Amino acid sequence: MICDSDCRILSLNAKFGGAAHDAFIWQNSNVNNFMQNLHRNNEIVWLLGDSGYPQRPWLMTPYSDPVPNSVEDNFNKAHGSARVVIENTFGRLKNRWRCLRDGQEGWRDRTLHYRPEKCAQIISMLCLA
Repeated sequence: MICDSDCRILSLNAKFGGAAHDAFIWQNSNVNNFMQNLHRNNEIVWLLGDSGYPQRPWLMTPYSDPVPNSVEDNFNKAHGSARVVIENTFGRLKNRWRCLRDGQEGWRDRTLHYRPEKCAQIISMLCLA
């Protein structure tokens, strides 16, 4: 999922199950191709990603194990402050649509009991609502 600074969902890919790694989903996304094309055309745009994604000229990810109070550590703090928006977006969706909560959050009875393809359709529609 990609959102803007106001928690508005700009892009969503619910085709892959929870076992799929974020980097795999990203690598196979239309948005990744779009961002690469923008970069090839000298457009300067960035997305923020967590440490599960590869660093790219158009995808800023945090540094691994920066020295405390270093430039890299300060970058990570600013990066984390900006990235909290996507986590808030996930939280808002889960609070509004309880069926999106997973069993680990104590809502086992509120899960989507459908085929993965149907779940992807439901999740996509809930995110657009």
